[in-house]
Amino acid sequence: MSAPATVFLLVLLSALAVHLRMEISLLRAISRLNKQVKSAGRTWCYWDDWRLRARLLRDPAAIFSATDTPSVRALKQEVLDRRADTGRAFPKLLGIMIGGLIISAVVGVIDYAIRGIK
Repeated sequence: MSAPATVFLLVLLSALAVHLRMEISLLRAISRLNKQVKSAGRTWCYWDDWRLRARLLRDPAAIFSATDTPSVRALKQEVLDRRADTGRAFPKLLGIMIGGLIISAVVGVIDYAIRGIK
C-alpha cells in the first residue's frame, strides 16, 4: 500500500473511532429511554417517529411531555445531551478529515519526490 493511502486510511479510522464513540453513547441512551418507557406501559420509539426527530432539530424541548416521570425525564435529558455532544463533535470530525486529506496529499508529494512514479 502506498504511503498516502496508508495515511488516509489511518485518518479515516481515527475519524470513525471518534464518530462511533459519540454515536454509541447516543444509541445506548436512546435504548435505555425506550426500555424505561416500555416498562412504564407506554409506547415511545425514537427510531419510528420521524416527525419527533425533525422537531428535535428545531426545538429540543419537544421530546418532553407533561406526563413524563422523573426517571423518564432524566433519560430524555440524557438523550438530548448525547445528541448535543454528537453535534459538537462534527467540527472535530470535519477537521480530522480535511487535515487527513491535506496530510495525505503532502505525503503523496513527498513520496513522489523521493521515489518517483512506479
